[in-house]
Amino acid sequence: MTIQQAVKKFLREQKVRKILKTSEIGATTDLILFNIKRNSSSIAAYDNLKVEMIKTSNHIRGAAGERYITILVNETFYDYILNIFRDNIISVQKKVACILLDCSNTDNVSGIITYITSLLAEKNINMHGFFTSQDDMTLIIDESKAFEYVDELKKKLNA
Repeated sequence: MTIQQAVKKFLREQKVRKILKTSEIGATTDLILFNIKRNSSSIAAYDNLKVEMIKTSNHIRGAAGERYITILVNETFYDYILNIFRDNIISVQKKVACILLDCSNTDNVSGIITYITSLLAEKNINMHGFFTSQDDMTLIIDESKAFEYVDELKKKLNA
């Protein structure tokens, strides 16, 4: 790496750290991650599920990709999700947690997820996936490491 590249990397990391320092950072546990085969029936069921969850103010994160639908819900919905998507479930990961980052001013700042995942890798914590929107990021990790990682992340950002 040249000096110029190292300086660019350092400046980018400084921007990322500044955003993360002013972000809300927390963890939610007792979650389950479902990977579901995408087809017309699972898409319809997913759309209905989102509407129902919004009505009840229950936590749900999801994404419909080209081949799969990924859904992250509280473990109390395990049987409910199994019933809805019974024939299309590819995998279920229990005992996961999510790290929630409520970030603002992320426009034109690249590398936030990269920075976070490198910190996870340093601690030998596997990330199962992530969801992002305009101002928030949800990183899915093993439940046993969630609060430890949030504490470590906050320490590192304040160092």
